Amino acid sequence: MGNFLFINRVAVNPPKGKTDVTFRAGLNVIRATLISETSEDSKDSQPGIRNSVGKTTFAHMLDYGLGKSLFLNKDKALGRKSLESHDLLMEFRIGDEQFTVQRNLVKGDICILYREWIIDDLLNGVQKNGERFAIKDYRNFMESKLFSGTNIFEGEKFISFRDIMQIIFRDQVGGFESIDKTGNYSSNAEAKRKLQQYLSGLTTAETLNADIQVSNAEEAEKEAKKAFDIIKKYVIHKVNQAEELIRSEATAVNEQIQVNNEVVADLKQQLILLQQRNDERVEQKQEFLQIKLSLSKEENLVRMRINSFQATLNEVQTEKENIETAHYAHLLLDTYEYEKCPVCLVDITGDPSFKCPRSTSNEEDSDRALEAMQTILSNERQDLIQAIAELNHTLEEIQLKAVEIDSKIAGLNLKISEDANEILKNIEEIEREQKELTEKLTGLKQDLEYFRDHDDYRRKHGLAKDNLTIAKANRNRIQQQMDDNTESLKNYYQEVVSYLYFGNRIGSFQLSKIAKNFEATIRYLNLSEGRDTGAAAITLAVIAFDLALLKLAINSNTPHPRLLVHDSPNINDIDPSVYNRIFTYVRDELEKPFVENDSEPDFQYIITTILMPDELADDPYVRLELNNNGDKGKLFEFTF
Repeated sequence: MGNFLFINRVAVNPPKGKTDVTFRAGLNVIRATLISETSEDSKDSQPGIRNSVGKTTFAHMLDYGLGKSLFLNKDKALGRKSLESHDLLMEFRIGDEQFTVQRNLVKGDICILYREWIIDDLLNGVQKNGERFAIKDYRNFMESKLFSGTNIFEGEKFISFRDIMQIIFRDQVGGFESIDKTGNYSSNAEAKRKLQQYLSGLTTAETLNADIQVSNAEEAEKEAKKAFDIIKKYVIHKVNQAEELIRSEATAVNEQIQVNNEVVADLKQQLILLQQRNDERVEQKQEFLQIKLSLSKEENLVRMRINSFQATLNEVQTEKENIETAHYAHLLLDTYEYEKCPVCLVDITGDPSFKCPRSTSNEEDSDRALEAMQTILSNERQDLIQAIAELNHTLEEIQLKAVEIDSKIAGLNLKISEDANEILKNIEEIEREQKELTEKLTGLKQDLEYFRDHDDYRRKHGLAKDNLTIAKANRNRIQQQMDDNTESLKNYYQEVVSYLYFGNRIGSFQLSKIAKNFEATIRYLNLSEGRDTGAAAITLAVIAFDLALLKLAINSNTPHPRLLVHDSPNINDIDPSVYNRIFTYVRDELEKPFVENDSEPDFQYIITTILMPDELADDPYVRLELNNNGDKGKLFEFTF
């Protein structure tokens, strides 16, 4: 889960003092030694004093290389002035990736990161291209590489890289007072609890997600059950028949609809065939209409001739009547004497010998002409009457033919409409039945839909229960891992305490069930005597817990970076024999199994100290020796 953070080497550029140190995997000791008063180098030394030589400063320098805000506080004016032109160089590895960071010891707001180990090149002035990071971005980069997002849940970071570093680096000032106290840093109880739980693998993005998944699954199952209960009651209320009876009836109705559809299709085919026959009738009807049109035209011509003959007859009759009237008037007036001749309008005198020249010469001819005219008009009148009678006869024949044609057209129209109307009537009846069947089928389908909804909601509820079971199983699996880690941490803590105290103390580790708060204490073998509350026991409880947590990370792959730095923990007068057991435990219990397997230890423990077992006082464990030989023995070879 977690990547191994290994510090390979630190140095200062330009070089200064004893700051170029190469580390190893496993145990690393930063030791302050005592220079004998009889030694040639002892004239500037402080007899018996091995403090203030730079052990804590060295631990701070390592922490600074891993993103600590300041290396020297502002009250260290001399130190800041002396080191403002010096850069810290640190080679480290995260997993299999090698890095070198360069950071000014005073103005450290920018970090230059190289993706290889190149301290030698940088000390020799070789120019290398590195990536520049603001300190915040550098921390984020380290966090991403080290924890791979396991400290982020739902986009929110619940543990930061620097939170972890504050407890990985145990400061001698306040760092060994309790297992959850991070030196001079202050944090609330929840933050402390999350930090301990994360390092031990009890709280990670996976564990948080498992809890959320169970919570969401429980809520989903609850809602699914509620919906299922509602639809179940609704189905009972709305549907009075069993599902199979409804399904059977729906099948029968659907089959009847299919039969009706086939009948309608057949009737429509008959319409098509009928239309083809009607097309022939329509053609015949068109022929009759053309004949009727011709008869109508012929009738109009006959009527026009009749009217013309009748008009002529009227004129002849009028002319004949006028001639008869004139002849009658002549006869009537001829008995009377005229003052003027009615023919030539010449005055008639008393002379008996006067004669109208025209009247006398034409009288006889006029009578004959009048009689002839009357005869002609009478003959013409008779001819016209006979012609009109013949035309009327012709007109009657035309009208009879038109009536016959109309009768034939009416017969065709009747044949065209009667067959189609019968078929259309049948189609209308079937479609009306189809509508009723469709409405009935819709109702039956709705009833079946209720059953499908019932089954669907039942299936969804079952799925929700399955998801809840899976979520709980996953959480139980993770919880088992947590329980295993808790039990392992408990055993490892007891193991470390027992080892440090030569079996004369018991390490008691407890984890509250709800809040998951850690409590690590040292108790006497006689449990009735209670816990050991001495200052040394409090410090050793913290050391033992850190070592137990480190062993848990080695064996169980927790998010712990498997790096631990203890800065001068022997400040509360721990018995030297017990204190020395810290070193041998790391060597014999943590490092030795790797050596026996011919592999490099998968952890790094760095401790600054003034005491250690003589058997471990030589290489490879002691990586840096400081002493009380004045400024020469100090880390930067000057006092600030």
